[in-house]
Amino acid sequence: MNGRLPVTYDDFERYGIHRHAIGPAVREAVALGFIEVTERGRAGNAEWRKPSLYRLTFCRSDHDVGDGTHEWMKVGEEQAEGVAAAARKAKAPNPAKTKSQWRKPPILSGDNRHSKSESLSAETTTTCVSAETTTTIYISGREDAA
Repeated sequence: MNGRLPVTYDDFERYGIHRHAIGPAVREAVALGFIEVTERGRAGNAEWRKPSLYRLTFCRSDHDVGDGTHEWMKVGEEQAEGVAAAARKAKAPNPAKTKSQWRKPPILSGDNRHSKSESLSAETTTTCVSAETTTTIYISGREDAA
């Protein structure tokens, strides 16, 4: 049934599309109006994996009155090359990277939480930068340790 046509990355590969070219090819076909992604799939193990579902715009579907919506006709011949190139270059947003991680509060300030903060305590023999510390004095055999 058009609108619920399942196609996996493996299916695309079997038909000769290299795995790294699948995303750009789908974006191009959508931008040119040949297909519509009706439901995005997801990768994962066997329990969670789900193929993307597609609708061919030039074929009849349940909600079409005629023989298809033919969105491809809206893109002029002189525009098609630019539209296709822009679609291939565009990156689809990754929903996993836009969500905050589980049980971690989102960082709203834009600060780098991994940067080291300045210490407010005074330097001690173990924290100061020096050629001789209490440990090196003891190892060298000098007894005048501070």
